Amino acid sequence: MIRFLAVIAALVTTAQAWDLAGHQLVGEIAWLNCTPEVRAKVEALVAKLDTSYNGGRTYNFTTANAFLDDQRSRPHYEWGRLHYVDLPKTDDGAAFALPEPPHVVAAIEDAIKALRDPQTPENKQAEALAILMHCTGDVHQPLHACTWDDRGGNGYLVGGVAFADLYKGGKGNLHAFWDEAYRVKAQDGKIVESFITPPITSRVGPGEPGIIATTAVAITRQFPTTSLAKEINDLNPTDWARESHILGCTKAYPPGPHPTNYEVRTLTPEFGTAAQKIAVRRIALAGYRLARVLSDLFGKS
Repeated sequence: MIRFLAVIAALVTTAQAWDLAGHQLVGEIAWLNCTPEVRAKVEALVAKLDTSYNGGRTYNFTTANAFLDDQRSRPHYEWGRLHYVDLPKTDDGAAFALPEPPHVVAAIEDAIKALRDPQTPENKQAEALAILMHCTGDVHQPLHACTWDDRGGNGYLVGGVAFADLYKGGKGNLHAFWDEAYRVKAQDGKIVESFITPPITSRVGPGEPGIIATTAVAITRQFPTTSLAKEINDLNPTDWARESHILGCTKAYPPGPHPTNYEVRTLTPEFGTAAQKIAVRRIALAGYRLARVLSDLFGKS
């Protein structure tokens, strides 16, 4: 049964994936794994992006990964359906089958085609690059490829999480939890954030001191390329979505039936700890794979 009342009760805007810090982490990890030539070409192109929702500051290799979410408050935002792919939850995720576009997999593929086409205008190339960077992060978040009649967990209300930076008016829900799962920890019987997303005014460039650079290095040490070599070599976005779908079906939802209407499910510290390990690994994979794709696109002189 479609959980219409649960969706209405959530009273949330469409959630992002990952949150703004998570997307910048994907970009930072990609930057760490790209050559100076690729870095320079990416920087030159993202510098042409609209800065209206970035405090008027020019985008860089890291912050450009947040461009699509920065733009969400813009009137007539046209990229909403590019962030996810609606795939119904099953017990094991084995019945994976992509629907007709638009969805996140098609968005990645279309962006790559646009970047390979010499006829694509420069401003559209910049947007295509931002879409590629952002959606590569999105497709690695489990609840951007799985839904239990609840908009990917947006209609699944949760407690036991000390959310510090939800959107204004937002309610704690499972999707919002997974958006920040890479930066949570168990403390005093609750799930708390280990750091807060830096505001736009405090964003820095790739490699510059700050929580994004520090965390990106820590993630690459926890999951070095050698530990993920086989998966990094898989550059098929459909496979990325399949991985997330299986995780969404088998790991992203707490055990038990779906909450009904206004019921709030309390997440346990054990669930938070397990989710954090999954999320960090997915952030690492997204960054490494993005680096590979960017190197293929921009690594030829």
